[in-house]
Amino acid sequence: MKFYKTLFLILLSYLIQNMVCKNIYSEQSLRTEKTRKSKRTTQQTFLTLIKKSTKTEDSGKGSIYYLDRHDMSCDIGVLTEFTFLKEGPYKLKYDFSCVQPLKCDESCIEQLRKHDAKTCKSMSTPVNDINSDDKRSMNFLDRHHVKCPDGMLLTRAKMESKRNPNKIYYNYTCCPHKVEECKEIKTPPMPYKNFSTDVMDKCRVGDPEPLKRGIKEFKMEMDYGKNTFIYKSTTCLIIG
Repeated sequence: MKFYKTLFLILLSYLIQNMVCKNIYSEQSLRTEKTRKSKRTTQQTFLTLIKKSTKTEDSGKGSIYYLDRHDMSCDIGVLTEFTFLKEGPYKLKYDFSCVQPLKCDESCIEQLRKHDAKTCKSMSTPVNDINSDDKRSMNFLDRHHVKCPDGMLLTRAKMESKRNPNKIYYNYTCCPHKVEECKEIKTPPMPYKNFSTDVMDKCRVGDPEPLKRGIKEFKMEMDYGKNTFIYKSTTCLIIG
């Protein structure tokens, strides 16, 4: 009888100890996660969202060449999303958003510009053909993958054109940032109709949370079987 009592007490002691250990581990994990979230929140409270637009320009009746009039530049910030918008029947612009440090005065801006001049990287996509009809050539954007190296995010993107011969490419700038949790985002499929740039109206590329996440890369993709196109982008959580 004494043997069974002793065995019971040993088992009870083990179970209590195991439960205590599990509780301690759970509390430590919870504290770690709270600390991690707190750090993220602290980082993001030092960011502010700046909404910008390119100048409203002639659309060239849907000509792909006329996209070269629009320079999406964040200066010291990170590009987080952009939208192609028609303004009336013959005008267009890009609305876009950037994040930059909160309460950054002229001195701060100047320091960041000097830092970016040393650390950022100017890049471009290969020069490539378009259709012989520039007003029916938006699908040729799918040959251009705007992509930053790992650990860098976009601060500027601009399509360029060469009209003789008929070619386009992108110039863009990538700057180093501490990031995590990168993910792919797809726009809803949109009909490409006659391949005029007009069909891109209201196509929004980037993250639904533009204050937190910057664009690392983007690319148009065509689905000729379904007569639609989408944009794929990769955005990353900015932590520094």
